[in-house]
Amino acid sequence: MPGVSHSSVRNAPSKPLILFDGECRFCRRWIERWREQTGDAVDYVAFQDRAGSYPEIARGEFDRAVQLIETDGRVRSGAEAVLRALAYGKRRGGKWLWQAYRRVPLFAAVSEMAYGIVARNRELASAVTGMLWGDEVRQPHYFAARRWFLRALGAIYFIALSSLWVQVDGLIGTGGILPIAEYL
Repeated sequence: MPGVSHSSVRNAPSKPLILFDGECRFCRRWIERWREQTGDAVDYVAFQDRAGSYPEIARGEFDRAVQLIETDGRVRSGAEAVLRALAYGKRRGGKWLWQAYRRVPLFAAVSEMAYGIVARNRELASAVTGMLWGDEVRQPHYFAARRWFLRALGAIYFIALSSLWVQVDGLIGTGGILPIAEYL
Protein backbone atom coordinates (compact mmCIF):
# COMPACT_ATOMS: atom_id res chain seq x y z
CA MET A 1 0.00 0.00 0.00
CA PRO A 2 1.06 3.66 -0.14
CA GLY A 3 4.32 4.51 1.47
CA VAL A 4 5.48 0.90 1.73
CA SER A 5 8.63 1.18 -0.35
CA HIS A 6 10.52 4.18 0.90
CA SER A 7 13.91 2.59 0.94
CA SER A 8 16.88 4.37 -0.51
CA VAL A 9 19.89 3.61 -2.66
CA ARG A 10 23.46 4.76 -2.19
CA ASN A 11 24.27 5.74 -5.77
CA ALA A 12 21.42 8.12 -6.60
CA PRO A 13 20.97 9.12 -10.26
CA SER A 14 21.52 12.69 -11.42
CA LYS A 15 17.84 12.92 -12.42
CA PRO A 16 14.82 10.80 -11.45
CA LEU A 17 14.99 7.30 -12.90
CA ILE A 18 12.13 4.87 -13.54
CA LEU A 19 13.15 1.21 -13.71
CA PHE A 20 10.50 -0.93 -15.43
CA ASP A 21 10.09 -4.43 -16.82
CA GLY A 22 11.54 -4.16 -20.34
CA GLU A 23 10.18 -7.59 -21.25
CA CYS A 24 6.58 -6.57 -20.59
CA ARG A 25 4.74 -5.20 -23.65
CA PHE A 26 2.19 -3.40 -21.48
CA CYS A 27 4.99 -1.71 -19.51
CA ARG A 28 6.88 -0.62 -22.63
CA ARG A 29 3.71 0.89 -24.13
CA TRP A 30 2.88 2.99 -21.09
CA ILE A 31 6.49 3.99 -20.47
CA GLU A 32 6.40 5.63 -23.91
CA ARG A 33 3.32 7.63 -22.90
CA TRP A 34 4.89 8.68 -19.61
CA ARG A 35 8.17 9.55 -21.35
CA GLU A 36 6.24 11.88 -23.63
CA GLN A 37 4.56 13.53 -20.63
CA THR A 38 7.72 14.01 -18.57
CA GLY A 39 10.13 14.92 -21.38
CA ASP A 40 13.75 14.78 -20.24
CA ALA A 41 12.86 15.39 -16.59
CA VAL A 42 12.82 11.63 -15.93
CA ASP A 43 14.96 8.80 -17.33
CA TYR A 44 13.34 5.44 -18.14
CA VAL A 45 15.42 2.27 -18.25
CA ALA A 46 14.48 -1.41 -18.26
CA PHE A 47 15.42 -2.90 -14.91
CA GLN A 48 17.04 -5.80 -16.75
CA ASP A 49 19.70 -3.32 -17.95
CA ARG A 50 20.30 -1.45 -14.70
CA ALA A 51 19.07 -3.49 -11.70
CA GLY A 52 22.64 -4.50 -10.82
CA SER A 53 23.44 -0.84 -10.11
CA TYR A 54 20.90 -0.84 -7.28
CA PRO A 55 21.45 -3.95 -5.12
CA GLU A 56 19.39 -2.35 -2.34
CA ILE A 57 16.23 -3.09 -4.36
CA ALA A 58 15.24 -6.76 -4.28
CA ARG A 59 14.62 -8.50 -7.62
CA GLY A 60 11.05 -9.27 -6.52
CA GLU A 61 10.34 -5.54 -6.22
CA PHE A 62 11.21 -5.04 -9.90
CA ASP A 63 8.89 -7.90 -10.85
CA ARG A 64 6.08 -6.46 -8.74
CA ALA A 65 6.11 -2.79 -9.80
CA VAL A 66 8.00 0.04 -11.46
CA GLN A 67 10.62 1.65 -9.24
CA LEU A 68 11.36 5.38 -9.19
CA ILE A 69 14.74 6.36 -7.85
CA GLU A 70 14.91 10.05 -7.06
CA THR A 71 17.99 12.25 -7.02
CA ASP A 72 18.24 12.01 -3.22
CA GLY A 73 18.33 8.19 -3.47
CA ARG A 74 14.77 7.69 -2.25
CA VAL A 75 12.95 4.79 -3.91
CA ARG A 76 9.23 4.85 -4.65
CA SER A 77 7.26 1.96 -6.08
CA GLY A 78 3.97 1.25 -7.87
CA ALA A 79 1.35 3.95 -8.31
CA GLU A 80 3.32 6.26 -6.06
CA ALA A 81 6.33 5.97 -8.40
CA VAL A 82 4.23 6.61 -11.50
CA LEU A 83 2.40 9.62 -10.10
CA ARG A 84 5.58 11.12 -8.66
CA ALA A 85 7.36 10.69 -12.00
CA LEU A 86 4.45 12.30 -13.88
CA ALA A 87 4.60 15.24 -11.47
CA TYR A 88 8.07 16.03 -12.84
CA GLY A 89 6.50 16.68 -16.26
CA LYS A 90 5.48 20.06 -17.59
CA ARG A 91 1.79 19.18 -17.88
CA ARG A 92 -0.46 20.04 -14.96
CA GLY A 93 -2.20 16.65 -14.95
CA GLY A 94 0.71 14.89 -13.28
CA LYS A 95 1.10 17.53 -10.61
CA TRP A 96 -2.50 17.47 -9.42
CA LEU A 97 -2.55 13.66 -9.42
CA TRP A 98 0.57 13.65 -7.24
CA GLN A 99 -1.00 16.19 -4.88
CA ALA A 100 -4.18 14.08 -4.72
CA TYR A 101 -2.09 10.99 -3.95
CA ARG A 102 -0.41 12.80 -1.07
CA ARG A 103 -3.38 14.71 0.35
CA VAL A 104 -6.77 13.22 -0.59
CA PRO A 105 -7.94 10.52 1.82
CA LEU A 106 -8.17 7.08 0.19
CA PHE A 107 -6.78 8.29 -3.17
CA ALA A 108 -3.40 6.68 -2.48
CA ALA A 109 -4.95 3.41 -1.30
CA VAL A 110 -7.28 3.21 -4.31
CA SER A 111 -4.42 4.10 -6.68
CA GLU A 112 -2.17 1.41 -5.23
CA MET A 113 -4.98 -1.13 -5.31
CA ALA A 114 -5.74 -0.37 -8.98
CA TYR A 115 -2.02 -0.46 -9.81
CA GLY A 116 -1.70 -3.83 -8.09
CA ILE A 117 -4.63 -5.30 -10.03
CA VAL A 118 -3.15 -4.13 -13.33
CA ALA A 119 0.36 -5.29 -12.37
CA ARG A 120 -0.88 -8.79 -11.53
CA ASN A 121 -2.84 -8.98 -14.80
CA ARG A 122 -0.47 -7.31 -17.27
CA GLU A 123 -1.34 -9.59 -20.20
CA LEU A 124 -5.04 -8.77 -19.84
CA ALA A 125 -4.23 -5.08 -19.33
CA SER A 126 -2.09 -5.18 -22.48
CA ALA A 127 -4.99 -6.69 -24.45
CA VAL A 128 -7.39 -4.04 -23.13
CA THR A 129 -4.87 -1.31 -23.94
CA GLY A 130 -4.56 -2.69 -27.46
CA MET A 131 -8.34 -2.68 -27.91
CA LEU A 132 -8.76 0.87 -26.58
CA TRP A 133 -5.63 2.59 -27.91
CA GLY A 134 -4.13 0.24 -30.47
CA ASP A 135 -0.37 -0.16 -30.58
CA GLU A 136 0.26 3.54 -29.98
CA VAL A 137 -0.69 4.89 -26.56
CA ARG A 138 1.17 8.17 -26.88
CA GLN A 139 -1.05 11.20 -27.19
CA PRO A 140 -1.66 12.04 -30.87
CA HIS A 141 -0.23 15.35 -32.07
CA TYR A 142 -3.64 16.65 -33.11
CA PHE A 143 -4.65 16.73 -29.44
CA ALA A 144 -2.90 20.10 -29.10
CA ALA A 145 -4.98 21.54 -31.96
CA ARG A 146 -8.12 20.04 -30.44
CA ARG A 147 -7.29 21.51 -27.05
CA TRP A 148 -6.80 25.02 -28.51
CA PHE A 149 -9.94 24.74 -30.64
CA LEU A 150 -12.01 23.81 -27.58
CA ARG A 151 -10.53 26.68 -25.56
CA ALA A 152 -11.30 29.14 -28.36
CA LEU A 153 -14.84 27.75 -28.66
CA GLY A 154 -15.26 28.15 -24.90
CA ALA A 155 -14.10 31.78 -25.14
CA ILE A 156 -16.60 32.42 -27.94
CA TYR A 157 -19.44 30.93 -25.88
CA PHE A 158 -18.36 32.99 -22.86
CA ILE A 159 -18.45 36.21 -24.90
CA ALA A 160 -21.82 35.31 -26.47
CA LEU A 161 -23.45 34.46 -23.15
CA SER A 162 -21.96 37.56 -21.48
CA SER A 163 -23.43 39.67 -24.29
CA LEU A 164 -26.82 37.96 -23.92
CA TRP A 165 -26.78 38.53 -20.16
CA VAL A 166 -26.45 42.29 -20.68
CA GLN A 167 -29.16 42.39 -23.38
CA VAL A 168 -31.66 39.82 -22.14
CA ASP A 169 -34.05 42.32 -20.50
CA GLY A 170 -34.33 44.39 -23.67
CA LEU A 171 -34.80 41.31 -25.83
CA ILE A 172 -37.23 39.10 -23.91
CA GLY A 173 -38.25 41.04 -20.84
CA THR A 174 -41.85 42.23 -20.22
CA GLY A 175 -41.22 45.39 -22.22
CA GLY A 176 -38.72 43.80 -24.61
CA ILE A 177 -38.82 43.16 -28.33
CA LEU A 178 -40.24 39.67 -27.73
CA PRO A 179 -42.51 39.68 -24.67
CA ILE A 180 -42.07 36.20 -23.23
CA ALA A 181 -45.33 36.17 -21.27
CA GLU A 182 -47.36 35.77 -24.47
CA TYR A 183 -45.54 32.55 -25.32
CA LEU A 184 -45.62 31.03 -21.85
